[in-house]
Amino acid sequence: MQIKKDEMKNSLLKAAEKEFLEKGFQGASIRRIVQQADTTIGNFYNYFESKEAVFTALVDEIYNGFVYLMSHHNDAIGADINVDNLDFYSMRKLIHQQIANILPSADISLLLLIEKSKGTKYENVKTELVEMMGKHFLTHIEETNPYYPYPEIGKVLALQLIEGALDILHTEKKHKQKAELLTELMMYTITGMTGILQGDKNDKN
Repeated sequence: MQIKKDEMKNSLLKAAEKEFLEKGFQGASIRRIVQQADTTIGNFYNYFESKEAVFTALVDEIYNGFVYLMSHHNDAIGADINVDNLDFYSMRKLIHQQIANILPSADISLLLLIEKSKGTKYENVKTELVEMMGKHFLTHIEETNPYYPYPEIGKVLALQLIEGALDILHTEKKHKQKAELLTELMMYTITGMTGILQGDKNDKN
């Protein structure tokens, strides 16, 4: 019995994912979701209390994971790995492994979260993620190069990274290609950060 319940819930989630991706949250219809899942509206409410509840079920894990990563990125990488001592080859390999591990289950969730969430509690999430990531970048810059005169660069780098990642997720169909391109985008961002971090630390002007 539990297996059948799990199967129905997964069927509803899959149908909702497709509906939200095509219509966005506001344009999505519970009626179409249940038709796609071959069930009834009454049965839908046995699993989810609302349309927003099923949307939350699809995106909340990736959202919470991103928030956690911004404040615990060293834990996510591994306590036994010193990022500062990695060469670029090792850094690329590490980033690629992490992206390849999470991508198959996260790419659609990320698109839903950032682009299809208008009308939900996540509708301002893109701005929120840019702010969080920008502050994260700026913290690294200030720790290493406290006299760097352009604090706005943190937000610029964050927006560039998020927009680039979204474009890759939209245009590439194969997970392998997505992972490789996202890795190169991350390496490009890190390389740019390196130039900032290695600037003239004695220049206060």
